[in-house]
Amino acid sequence: MRGTLTPEIEAAIAAQEDSGSSYVQCDPQLVEMAVHAVVRSAPMEREYQDAREACYEIEDKEARECAFAALNHEWFTRLRLAVPVLNALKERPNVSARTARCILAPAFRARDECAELYGHASNPSVGQPTLTIRLRPESFAGPDYVTKLLRHELMHVSDMLDPAFRYDPSPAQFLNNDGVPTVIRDRYRVLWDTYIDGRLHREGHRAGSSHEQRRTEFCLVFRTLESLAIAAFETVFAATALTHRQLIDFSNHPKSILELHAAVR
Repeated sequence: MRGTLTPEIEAAIAAQEDSGSSYVQCDPQLVEMAVHAVVRSAPMEREYQDAREACYEIEDKEARECAFAALNHEWFTRLRLAVPVLNALKERPNVSARTARCILAPAFRARDECAELYGHASNPSVGQPTLTIRLRPESFAGPDYVTKLLRHELMHVSDMLDPAFRYDPSPAQFLNNDGVPTVIRDRYRVLWDTYIDGRLHREGHRAGSSHEQRRTEFCLVFRTLESLAIAAFETVFAATALTHRQLIDFSNHPKSILELHAAVR
């Protein structure tokens, strides 16, 4: 969930700092593509296209580009496309409190949709990190989908920012001596996802995966536990205060999940 800032996102951050705008800023490319995706074949498409045609009539190139940007921003706001994102952020106030800004950026595949931290989450003395949320433009047409996705993704970020979780981003813990990812990485991912979905369930929120889907995935990845896999899954799903280190230990020694059955409830 960490990465390198693209030039586009760096430009968006710079623009936000220069203008003193709000915590959340949407990449202009995503604004345009999201509006196009939502109005396509909708009753308001003709109205939007007529407004675009009017922009083409502006002779000055710079003024014309500004008009297109203003039009897209107006429709992005009018269609309330940012509302699911803003609501998801409101549900995790510690995320906005511990990050300097949130950038909405485009994703071009479903598997690339995520929330990421850029910066030093574990060392606030060097400045708060930037939260980047990546969504496909067409996803804005499904606010329920965006809500479920971001509830799960922002819980990941919330854990990463929580000092009690003691998140360690080092990739070495998931690699063998030759630098090849081991089974520990997949186990850790499923354990963390299960821990997140359990807490979302108790908050009354629908997670990205159902309880049954997550249990099936867990049992597949932890098939070494055989008949004990379901009990291990329910233990992690019911957990309320796990740490990064515990998830790593469980990944290395799956049977230790059952030893902590009472402690994590």
